[in-house]
Amino acid sequence: GLTKKEAFRLPLLYVAWMACVLFSYGSGVAGYATPFATMELGQSINFGAAVGVCSSAGSILSSLIVGKINDRFGVKAGLTWGMVTTGAGYLLMMASYTNPFWVFPSIFIVGLGNTMYMVQCPLMARKVVGMKHYAEIWARMMVVNSLVGGGLYSSIGLFYDKLGSYRGAFIMAIGLYLVGGLLGCTAIS
Repeated sequence: GLTKKEAFRLPLLYVAWMACVLFSYGSGVAGYATPFATMELGQSINFGAAVGVCSSAGSILSSLIVGKINDRFGVKAGLTWGMVTTGAGYLLMMASYTNPFWVFPSIFIVGLGNTMYMVQCPLMARKVVGMKHYAEIWARMMVVNSLVGGGLYSSIGLFYDKLGSYRGAFIMAIGLYLVGGLLGCTAIS
């Protein structure tokens, strides 16, 4: 276990931290599934609310699945799970333009990977710095992660405001999760 001073001198900590920041920002895109369903797909408020429920259900299930994956196969497997489910979910989301009901399984699948920020990032940080001073180190990392994720959340809506579509936000989320997962795998290797 590294001390706080040693950890913050370790370049791999910053690689892991960047992965966490990317997951933090990328996880915000799922929060726009309801306005996507109502504004862009032209569906009812009830339809949009049901989309939000599907996202939450996927996230709840993800917490259990990601925990089991990490326990059984390790942190890299958990990162891979997040990259695959989020990428597949947003790619399927594109099918919602031809049939709005595709948004339900799509956002559920996105939800299955949406716990990368809440579950996978702390595990990744702990793997890099060890257990001894992990709590202090993670607390500092979490402040920055939350500021970035929360501070940039409204910028995701700019995709719709400027381009009239959330397609760009979905593609951005795929990219953020892919790069975040690759950085995370690099940091723990």
